[in-house]
Amino acid sequence: MFLRPEEKAGIYFLFSRLFREAPDPGLINEILERTDGTGKEEEIAVEYASLFVVPGECRVSPYESFYCDSLTVDTSTADSPYFQAGCRLGGMKGFLYGVSAAAVEKAYRENGFEVDPRFYDLPDHIACELEFVGRLYERGRDEAARAFIHRHLGRWVSLFLTELEKQKRSIFYKRAARKLISFLTPEGALEGKAVEKGGMSECVPAKR
Repeated sequence: MFLRPEEKAGIYFLFSRLFREAPDPGLINEILERTDGTGKEEEIAVEYASLFVVPGECRVSPYESFYCDSLTVDTSTADSPYFQAGCRLGGMKGFLYGVSAAAVEKAYRENGFEVDPRFYDLPDHIACELEFVGRLYERGRDEAARAFIHRHLGRWVSLFLTELEKQKRSIFYKRAARKLISFLTPEGALEGKAVEKGGMSECVPAKR
């Protein structure tokens, strides 16, 4: 289905709101495509917190750095009971505010945007990246939007949504993930993937 840039922008904004905070009844109804969202706010707020806020077995990290960046620790000069001197630990995943976050911030600035200081989270949060793509489409900057999807969002969003779909306790956000997958597939944003390289996972950009 063909969507005009302003229509794409609206959908990106909707999903950005959904991952920025627990949704209100109006947004719940938009996702569920029904009118009985009232009364489900508390249940979905608990689901949101367990998935994206509170540490635990249900948590799904919403940050690009978590999926795409790795950390190498050089312990060659370390005097530590935990590491042997001379060893080098590389490719450790799961760290936040890595090079991806810095690159995302740079992309925002280069396109005339910056993260609202009222948003107390990292710049490579899924909500920020989705909104940014929406803002570009809103301004008619389609090529810049596609470039950002290729360099950033498309590298990791499929990994994030796959993890979200695996959560057995998730009901509302599992459905939201499926809807976002349906929307992003024609956008080419789900062609990025993780591949094994030397036993470690590495993000590969989406195809253009």
